Amino acid sequence: MLMDNPDFRYWVADIDGRRRYRVTGSLGDAVYQSITAYSSAGSGGLDANAQARIDSDSMTLGTDGGFVVTLSAEPPDDGTDWLVLPEGANTLWVRQFHAASETTVPEPPDPQATDPETFGKPGSSGSSGAPAGQGWCRIEPIDETPVPPAIDVARFNRRLRRLGSGMSMLPAVWRASTKADRAEPNTIRHWTAMTGGAAFTEPGIRYLRGSWLLSDDEALVIDGILPPCRYWNAVLYSRWLNSLDYRHRPVSMSGVGTRDRSSTARQRPVAAPDVSPQTGPGDRYRIVLAAQDPRIDTAHWLDTEGRPCGLFVFRFLQPETEPLLPTVEVHKIDRLRDRHVHFGVSGHVEPEGPSTQRGRI
Repeated sequence: MLMDNPDFRYWVADIDGRRRYRVTGSLGDAVYQSITAYSSAGSGGLDANAQARIDSDSMTLGTDGGFVVTLSAEPPDDGTDWLVLPEGANTLWVRQFHAASETTVPEPPDPQATDPETFGKPGSSGSSGAPAGQGWCRIEPIDETPVPPAIDVARFNRRLRRLGSGMSMLPAVWRASTKADRAEPNTIRHWTAMTGGAAFTEPGIRYLRGSWLLSDDEALVIDGILPPCRYWNAVLYSRWLNSLDYRHRPVSMSGVGTRDRSSTARQRPVAAPDVSPQTGPGDRYRIVLAAQDPRIDTAHWLDTEGRPCGLFVFRFLQPETEPLLPTVEVHKIDRLRDRHVHFGVSGHVEPEGPSTQRGRI
């Protein structure tokens, strides 16, 4: 998976738009969930488009977040939530958004112990024994499927061509995707190519994207204003479009809330001390990207792992306004640690002059 998000949980399945499916699960401590059906010709997902979706705002949830959604062309007769499945849909994504995901993912409950007549409906227990606070999901076909032959030659050829097409496109994807980042490091821009559910993305998200090019004693200070939105998130990536080591390092952070409710920013790993300030719509955020913790009380630190170059992406779910571009400046880490450092009226560190670019990502 390219551009994965450590603070999301994903369930992905190949589907057939002519058939019926049931998605069961529990939100647990997720603050938001979406179920999206995409159509794609199989060219590495670059041509994927969202065709149908449903989210936790419009789903019927049990007392502990349990849910049942039927995917089909015709409405179900069992009273469960319905996602109209277009005939051309061939991939399904379920996303759960977390303020800070646990490092362990629970096994879903035994399907034999789940009552399909009551699961996910108001007043039901939902998780049927799953650990409290932890979400899960299962995607299953409703109709009985015939046993396929040992090898379906036509199907095998299609899948093999699809795999080959996707693999062969990766070098071009990496090269094209990072072209702007390599040309203008230590900057940030609106990433409009990913809006509307393109390339298996979440349709309701607006993206900002940038890159860093730093020496070991430098930091990139990102200072911006949080727009009114449902959820926001920042993640560091390598030039190969995969997230950094979120299991052991703080390489992502997220804030949850609504346009009318304040949110709390959280960093990974969960076990790390949480010194994040309260943030709400219209509040400022300050993030420092560096190889070492600058230990600044007024900023969040995200760990670049000592990589001289890499990418960062901001996600804003259901923003009321287009997210404003933050200021992005390079500074010496020692200067940031100085207790007498001067912060300008706008909230960012006063620049000490242009930085020198030492190479390309």
